[in-house]
Amino acid sequence: EQKAIMDKLVANYDKMKAIWISQFDFNSVYTDGNKQRSQKSYKELLGKALDNIQALGFNTVIVQLRPNADSFYPSEYYPWSHFINGSYGKFAKYDPIKIFIDEAHKRKLSFQAWINPMRCMTLENAEKLDDAYPMVQWMKDPSRQRYLFVGDYENKKAYYLNVYYEEVR
Repeated sequence: EQKAIMDKLVANYDKMKAIWISQFDFNSVYTDGNKQRSQKSYKELLGKALDNIQALGFNTVIVQLRPNADSFYPSEYYPWSHFINGSYGKFAKYDPIKIFIDEAHKRKLSFQAWINPMRCMTLENAEKLDDAYPMVQWMKDPSRQRYLFVGDYENKKAYYLNVYYEEVR
């Protein structure tokens, strides 16, 4: 089974020519207005973008998929990102990153993930999250509030993970 997984991987490490794709670059690919784009439409737009990336001579895509302690893929630790769903508190209808990886590999493009490991989200957005996520539990539990600290982000107050603590790491 592991060999089958490894055979599917595309790794262009010898001569990597990469393009970095942030949440802002692909926001209109992931969403249609303030909701997740249909899977069919997403695959079409993504395919066109990857075809263009390949035609330009790139062999690797580096994709930001966790910008603000949120996630572009199913996670028990991080809520679905508003960059995928248009707002926090919604679940995705499909996994856009699995499709991204599959479509990239069909074109012999390596897929590399980029995450922001410490930056969370504004205090306002954090209030919209379900209690199931560790960050929300830490916000509400005085004995674990030290796991987060407040700093500035885009002229607003935002939470950041305090990686000093093992539970956070």
